[in-house]
Amino acid sequence: MSELLRTVRNITARCPYSKTCQPFNGKSYFRPIGHARSFCYRLTSGCLVFKGAEPLASDYKRAFKIAWAQRSPLHFSAIDHFLIVEEEVYLALTVPSALACARKTLAFVTSFVKCHHRIPALPLPLMVLKIPDNKSRTFLSALLPYCSGRGHISGENRLEHISQHGLAVYVYYYPSTPLRAGHQVGKFPGSFGIYSGRNISPKGFDSDIAIKQWIRLIADILIAGWFPATKFGVGNCLQIQNLAINGGFCDIDSIFPMTDVSNLDDFYGHFIFCVEQFSQSIFELFNLTTPQIKSIIWNFVWNSLRSTILSVPNIKTIDPRLIRCFHIDNLSWSQLSGLRA
Repeated sequence: MSELLRTVRNITARCPYSKTCQPFNGKSYFRPIGHARSFCYRLTSGCLVFKGAEPLASDYKRAFKIAWAQRSPLHFSAIDHFLIVEEEVYLALTVPSALACARKTLAFVTSFVKCHHRIPALPLPLMVLKIPDNKSRTFLSALLPYCSGRGHISGENRLEHISQHGLAVYVYYYPSTPLRAGHQVGKFPGSFGIYSGRNISPKGFDSDIAIKQWIRLIADILIAGWFPATKFGVGNCLQIQNLAINGGFCDIDSIFPMTDVSNLDDFYGHFIFCVEQFSQSIFELFNLTTPQIKSIIWNFVWNSLRSTILSVPNIKTIDPRLIRCFHIDNLSWSQLSGLRA
């Protein structure tokens, strides 16, 4: 802990940054393959993750060119996707986005610790640092030519709007090396193929153990009164690129408190969305292609969560709407109307 506090004090005085957007592996700092928007600092136990520092790199223009060249003729480019679909700046974080993620994560972790009396294998927010305005302006000016300018759906307009408060670096602690299940299969949807590289097969990764840990963590999040993800929004911690091989989750700004969901349709929809998303990630982890197998995975995930949550001694503290879900075996979308009766 003293090492972490000492490092945090140093960062407050002078925030480190990577000179390159490409993957690298140095003595203390490294950027895993597929991590287009973050790099890490090794600690004796765990890592510090710096997300959004790429506007300080010297080669982000090269990354823009690669992303633009790899765009599909039938879809948004990666740059437009982030702006128009996710309301984010490609290879960067806006100040409001970084602050919102840090605040929500802090609120969730506080709730989790209060419920379970332990710290989860999730990002722990430390600070948000604003990038100097001149660096942000230079970065945004270089990005602008790659943004669409068509009609009412304009990447240019979105860039101007969401970046008006500047760009930031979000620093958080992760209790292990933040390698993901996506590294096992070389799949990083969030990076759109930019620096995704090859299958690196993380050492010591046991899929059976990891799946049990992920299911336990999903159950613990639900027990604490939060959804890991919801059907509203894009990107979530249950996707394969965010499942950490130590049994934790990364990019957890998709979490959402159950108390903020008043509509029953939305509540059940959010829950089933979580089961669906995690089942899809397991399907992808093993490179499966047969649809029938996905149904088997769904049933496994459903029943594992059901047995774990219904066995909690203080079950009365759990949201009763969640308990009501689990009293129906192998819930499917077609059964939702029955839950409302």
